[in-house]
Amino acid sequence: MKRTKLIAMVSTLCLSLVMLLVGIWAAVIVNFNMYGNLTFAPEGVFVEISGQVFRGNSLETLEPITNDTRYTLEPQTNFDNSTDEPSGNFPLPSWDIDNIVFAPMLKFIQIEVYVTNYSDFSITSTPNVKIGGQDISSVTDFNVTNYTTELNEIAPTTTATYKLTIEVTSSTAVTKDLSVSFSFEEYVPPEEYLIFTSLGGGKASVKEDPSNLPKGNLVIPGTVLINGVSHTVTEVADNAFANCVNLTAVTIPDSVTVIGDSAFTNCSKLSSVDMPSELQRIEHLAFSYCTSLTSIVIPSKVVHIGTYTFWDCDNLTSAIIEDPSGWYRYSSPEDPSQSSSEQTWGSESQNASDLKQSLGSTSGPDDPYGYCRVFYKGNNYY
Repeated sequence: MKRTKLIAMVSTLCLSLVMLLVGIWAAVIVNFNMYGNLTFAPEGVFVEISGQVFRGNSLETLEPITNDTRYTLEPQTNFDNSTDEPSGNFPLPSWDIDNIVFAPMLKFIQIEVYVTNYSDFSITSTPNVKIGGQDISSVTDFNVTNYTTELNEIAPTTTATYKLTIEVTSSTAVTKDLSVSFSFEEYVPPEEYLIFTSLGGGKASVKEDPSNLPKGNLVIPGTVLINGVSHTVTEVADNAFANCVNLTAVTIPDSVTVIGDSAFTNCSKLSSVDMPSELQRIEHLAFSYCTSLTSIVIPSKVVHIGTYTFWDCDNLTSAIIEDPSGWYRYSSPEDPSQSSSEQTWGSESQNASDLKQSLGSTSGPDDPYGYCRVFYKGNNYY
């Protein structure tokens, strides 16, 4: 089966003839310029998409909305299936649902998208969901649950179901735009992107394979075999994924307790981080320059957030501190115990502001001991 195609689009923009007369002799000067774009479109990721909108007064009473065709997406593909095998690689049209109307007794909406993989290999996708232009973790007036697990790895000839559940919580009129975008690509097992190092005692750290940088949605496994021996992944190493500019989402296993220095620095497309429940320490510069990151959750067992952890995360607008009590911050490395002050967390937006600003003043991350601040609990200031 053909796997590639080359499309050459050539447009002649300028063909001019100019005649100059010099004395009695005629000279002809011909100028010819050609400009064009060469577009290479790989074949191979073939999907069929369909969908349905449901509504009800609870998750248990959801029923499909069948009185309007906008709420049902008939199957559509990105390939020509007139031959024995799929061919071509065409854009999928958008599903324009228009208005999704809640009612006082019908406050739950669920959108389901069914994805069938007709490729010869497994595929993956991480939907990007925005409501009112905001990441779903920052949305007010709605409770939103994004069920993406089945899209992590879709085997050939199988169908995965994506679910987006929205409950309206507002008691007043509200109208907000909803957008969900998908990008399907070949699934690559995480082990092919990663290097694991034994820390002894059956524990291991993880970092990128510099010869095959991770991209898209990365799910780090919780256990691995090193020289035939099972290890639990407990640390994301220092500089583990620094400068992985095509990494868009990462799921860190619950077994990880430490995210190291500069672990995800300059991952400029990283927009989603699933933090581990057992996490205890987030070190210096861990998520600095992650300019696409809009929200973060600090798990309840975290006791140390290092300097400049979210430095230059310009779009970070929401931070949830699962356990907001017992926090302190200090700004003098000589004697933290004498320069500490209790940290009071506020709203999600204020928390995000605190996290960005608390990790340094105008001195910047190149001067980590000038007016920098660390958040900590107990004696975990170092």
